[in-house]
Amino acid sequence: MDSVSLKDLMCTRFATIHPDMPVVEASSRLIKLEMLGSPVIDDAGTLVGWISERECLQAALQV
Repeated sequence: MDSVSLKDLMCTRFATIHPDMPVVEASSRLIKLEMLGSPVIDDAGTLVGWISERECLQAALQV
């Protein structure tokens, strides 16, 4: 197992999620790509956080 690196295991496909995106749209993108979560990036491409499908669903149920 010492010879396995992160690049061999990591997923390079992810949803493009922006901080001002509606929760329903973000959740839809995650579901469409079968992702449990994705980084949240601003317009400059800077990582500003991480969102999970669970967090999106919890927010959507509270509305």
